[in-house]
Amino acid sequence: MKEKFYDYVSNYDLSNPDVQLKYHHSLRVMELSKKYAEKLDFSEEEVWLASIIGLLHDLGRFEQLKVYHTYNDHKSIDHADYSVEQLFDKQLIRYFIPSTRNYDQIIKQAIQNHNKKEIMEVKDEVTMKFCYFIRDMDKLDIYYNMAILGGIKSETEKVPISNAVLEAIRNRKTVDTNDRKGKNDFIATILAFVFDIHYDMLLPQVKEYIDIIYHKLEDQSYFEEVNQIIQQYIEERMR
Repeated sequence: MKEKFYDYVSNYDLSNPDVQLKYHHSLRVMELSKKYAEKLDFSEEEVWLASIIGLLHDLGRFEQLKVYHTYNDHKSIDHADYSVEQLFDKQLIRYFIPSTRNYDQIIKQAIQNHNKKEIMEVKDEVTMKFCYFIRDMDKLDIYYNMAILGGIKSETEKVPISNAVLEAIRNRKTVDTNDRKGKNDFIATILAFVFDIHYDMLLPQVKEYIDIIYHKLEDQSYFEEVNQIIQQYIEERMR
């Protein structure tokens, strides 16, 4: 599967750091999916399916960058919907999984919902399970990228977090990306991903990444309340 994925991504400019970014993110999410699916006692078949969803969840990112020259969904196209279009409307899914259509709807709905503020239009428990799972694996790697790989710089703005962003966090909700106005809002949005983490097993690792991100910030003063709310939330869930 990795070989097929590499062959697909090779159709794009692999010397481009932005292409490399999503290529390696996809591989890491695949590995995280395998690791945690096993820890959560998924069946062998479910581990395989979780790994495939992890690898393919951002497939539309490569075409998005080629066509729109950005990864900003608001300035281009929703990348999860675009991933579904590439995989199912253009039938690329058959390149990656040629032998069976049994899992197409699960894969399609899990990928389509992985970046949405809320999971939409999923009725059966099995599909919902994979929707929750890929959302968690994606966020876990975003935290890893920000905390460990330097995906976010330490410099902060000399402005407070926007009221709408802060209000969402005070209510222990993820932030609507339409409410973000600058870098401080972006950082707060990432930190607030924790409110959408489904599996308690991930919380110790998420807490570690959040602590690293917070302590890296040049000026923590704008984030003190956000950090306190998040730390209290994690503590309550981990009791």
